[in-house]
Amino acid sequence: MTKAADVRSLRASPARVVRYALAWLWIFTMLGCTTTPRWQTAHRPDALDAAALLATDSLGLRRDQRADEVPVIPVRERLRPCCAFGSNLRVRVGPVPIPAVSIGNIRSPDDIGRHNYDVGQRGQDIIVGSEKNGLVYTCRGGFIDTAHVRDYADWTLYLGTRIGRALETGAVIDLPDDEGGHRRFVLEPVSPELIRVVGRRDLTAALAVFAGFQLSIWHEIATWYGWSSLDAFPERASAFSPEDLYSNLLGAKLVGPIISAGNDVSEGVYARAVDGWFEQSLRFLGAVDAPLGNAAMLSVDRLWWDSGAHLPDADLVRRRSVQLGTQIIPWLVPGERLEPAEREEIEAVCGNEPEPHVLRNPSRIPGLVFAEVLRMEVVLSDEFRAKPALRAFAPVVQQRDIPLILDAIREEMRNEFGPLADSPELP
Repeated sequence: MTKAADVRSLRASPARVVRYALAWLWIFTMLGCTTTPRWQTAHRPDALDAAALLATDSLGLRRDQRADEVPVIPVRERLRPCCAFGSNLRVRVGPVPIPAVSIGNIRSPDDIGRHNYDVGQRGQDIIVGSEKNGLVYTCRGGFIDTAHVRDYADWTLYLGTRIGRALETGAVIDLPDDEGGHRRFVLEPVSPELIRVVGRRDLTAALAVFAGFQLSIWHEIATWYGWSSLDAFPERASAFSPEDLYSNLLGAKLVGPIISAGNDVSEGVYARAVDGWFEQSLRFLGAVDAPLGNAAMLSVDRLWWDSGAHLPDADLVRRRSVQLGTQIIPWLVPGERLEPAEREEIEAVCGNEPEPHVLRNPSRIPGLVFAEVLRMEVVLSDEFRAKPALRAFAPVVQQRDIPLILDAIREEMRNEFGPLADSPELP
């Protein structure tokens, strides 16, 4: 059949056209890509590389990156729409509850889909999403919000590419005006000798993880004080929920080895690397299947959250995790809150009284304190300058101000939800 005849055949057979369209849709879904790649980089050998390759007894091992070889990728534009803490959550719009609508967001570790950078739609480019985000319960890491993990993996990658290209010169890294003001990172020039000793990739990775987690803390602060991605749907119910900060740091940490190993060279390589590290991290933390995760969530109903509330009620989540420092401790459900059969099942998977796995949040390496060369700043919006807890720091919140702001938030939480508002403990 000629090409012209083949085209006529397609025109004459709508079913065949549909099959072709579905086939291409499947291909794009499997690739997890946009209509056009958003970045693609490659190592470019130079004369010194050739000399190393061809020198006697040399294997020509890969050298460290040059600044101009760090990928240039687009800034993230949207948050993933997930996940309120709880199970089978009821919803209201304004004062009106929506009957027969509930959100069941507990997932099994093998049912979270594949990662996409900045999932969504941008202009004419459409990402065919394959992510299935939700909450996964783990024996040693508590609840993990997969959307938060993926959001801060992507932010850490973006910040890393900006940091890696500017280590010698310093830079102001501006982020979109959002979340209560204009967010930016100020990077001071780093000693060329330190870059040489540590290596650009490893130094970039360390600073990017540090920056990604700092950014995540401001997101929680902003949502606590009323910022929302959708004006009609307040997000205060999700601010500092029990799994947020642990999930945020987990997402940032996943990208450290990806930057160090050079697995950020293209969108596809990066996304599949996130999948691999995320899968193995959930396995290490002891992720359980959805039915057992749902039982764990229901066991802390009326303790950490309230099934009688509706989204977006601020009192849906009664306990909030507010942590800052060099380690983040997960909240594990108290065994005594489980029904006997479910406790036995949890213990069969997790063991008796599993120890929480603390995530380390390094703030320095030998020869460098991260905060001395990289700091976050937020130029507050007019609305946020009027917030009582932020007024003292206006117009610009500095990174050093964050501990004082968190102290004020803890006090506000205890006044609103009781003295154990920032603790997982039983009354």
